[in-house]
Amino acid sequence: VSTYGAYGYNMIPKAFAESVVLWYKKRYDSNVSNEWVIPSTGVILSIRILLDILTKEGEGVILQTPVYHTFHHVINNNNRVIIENKLKRINDSYEIDYDNLDTLFARGHKVMILCSPHNPVGRIWSKEEISKVIEIAKKHNAFVIIDEIHSDLNISDKKFVSGVDFASTYENIAICNAPSKAFNLAGLHTSYVIIPSASLKDEFNK
Repeated sequence: VSTYGAYGYNMIPKAFAESVVLWYKKRYDSNVSNEWVIPSTGVILSIRILLDILTKEGEGVILQTPVYHTFHHVINNNNRVIIENKLKRINDSYEIDYDNLDTLFARGHKVMILCSPHNPVGRIWSKEEISKVIEIAKKHNAFVIIDEIHSDLNISDKKFVSGVDFASTYENIAICNAPSKAFNLAGLHTSYVIIPSASLKDEFNK
């Protein structure tokens, strides 16, 4: 046994990707290809790597605020600029400002982070809502990073809809997820990214 507590190299078995594929099918009726799944040590690390690939220093990243504070940190700490697409408070709920999102993409901001379900407002975005975001992104050839880490904390009667369901019509998406929130497994430092684009997957792995 090593004095330093190191027990050898980490091995990622095929069963890792297979388990993600089976989970998405069982829980969300979503079809994920084994080839799309990349292991990672955390959702925030995955987002940072994606931002490094997809943006340059000084470029904007769209956030739908109010949103999880660490998104702000990962953008600022990597010398990107936060571009707010503030959620609209309507009665007792929050809605996406699609018109402003369209305007922001039109101004040249090419990446957004979609928190789905949304933290902290608790919205489980419907298929129609996510579809509209994807349609606007597609119009501007923009990229959508989707954080789905709270997908298994759904205790409502609303069906969670994964961004994976739109991969067949738009490849410029990446889904980040982990068992840490729903199953209290943050100590394992285990997460994954689902990337339909083969070229982006290669860049991410590098």
